[in-house]
Amino acid sequence: MFARERAIVLSGFTVRMIKISIVLLFVSALIIAVIYYRFPSSSVLRPLQYVGVERCAGCHATDASGDQYDIWRHSAHARAYMDLTDSAATAYAAENHRPNPAHDPVCLQCHTTAYSAPVKRISPTFSVQEGVTCEQCHGPGSDYSTESAMRDKKVFVKLEGKIGSEKDCLACHAVTLNDTHCPFQVDPFVYQTAVKRIAHPAAAKIN
Repeated sequence: MFARERAIVLSGFTVRMIKISIVLLFVSALIIAVIYYRFPSSSVLRPLQYVGVERCAGCHATDASGDQYDIWRHSAHARAYMDLTDSAATAYAAENHRPNPAHDPVCLQCHTTAYSAPVKRISPTFSVQEGVTCEQCHGPGSDYSTESAMRDKKVFVKLEGKIGSEKDCLACHAVTLNDTHCPFQVDPFVYQTAVKRIAHPAAAKIN
């Protein structure tokens, strides 16, 4: 009789343990899912970093991909930092009692990428001398610059990749010259026109 009662107790205990294990497993899975979808997978443990345009060129400098790197390389964005070092910029700074444009925060915030980003978010491969790069509009690329992210928009966005928008442009380009703007911007900014100059569509299919 005692053995039977003991068996019943043990059986009940086993059932409770199984139920508890199922609940714990469910809760654990839920926590993992929340972390996975709320944060980029690797940036849970480290901050996303700006890695520089050469990292982008690794996949975006071929005809098959659309050669977006070459389009950027021949754009005013690629020359943005170097423009701060030319004679016109330095002469303007001197005449208006401004710091050297290549070191002036007012200039650098629009003529470079990630100027205000914390040091921990800057990769050793990144250089401000690259000017206004892909990551200015698309976000720091340390995590999304993988083949899987490039082929899947959902993965790209989950890893904090951005598509880029008019809002990004208006952070530096003034719609009207009555607004605060760079003295070398001589025409009002028209997004619909400007975006065509830097158009770099992805190829329909990457082989």
